[in-house]
Amino acid sequence: MTIAKVNQVPIQQPMYVNGMLHQVWIRFFEKLGAVVDETGVYVLPEMNQSIVDQGQSIANQGQSISNIQTSIQNINTALGNINNAINGINSKIDGIDANILGLQGDIVSINTEINSLQNSISNINIAINGINSDISALQSSINTLNTSVSSLQNSVSTLSTNYSNLELRVAALEAAP
Repeated sequence: MTIAKVNQVPIQQPMYVNGMLHQVWIRFFEKLGAVVDETGVYVLPEMNQSIVDQGQSIANQGQSISNIQTSIQNINTALGNINNAINGINSKIDGIDANILGLQGDIVSINTEINSLQNSISNINIAINGINSDISALQSSINTLNTSVSSLQNSVSTLSTNYSNLELRVAALEAAP
């Protein structure tokens, strides 16, 4: 398989000129289309099984995404509160010079909201890392289960063969004089 080098990609050329695809890009896509990777061909049942295996992992991610969306809504609410506090500060600065001490209290409140927002963002990052960890653990568990099922099938097959042989021996012993 031929892999295009970075300097072979015509990034210096505009993709379209006068509404038409540039000739350099046409040649690039023709060369790219000629690259064939025979090892990348999947068998449909294998692809289907892979999709089925990932279904449960995706369902678990859906719950985590729902939790992240709730956190994002909380962040949006906090941002609205910050905007309201900023508007209040601006109106006080425009109207009353003597109220500087009150404004300093509002600024402390805003800083608290910002710290809270940063904590929320940190929690979202932790949740995303947890999701990625769960995905890895699920994949590992799926691989372990597949190995265990295969081993169990081999054991059942061996047991079945041994049982059949034992029945034949018992029948032979019973038939013997």
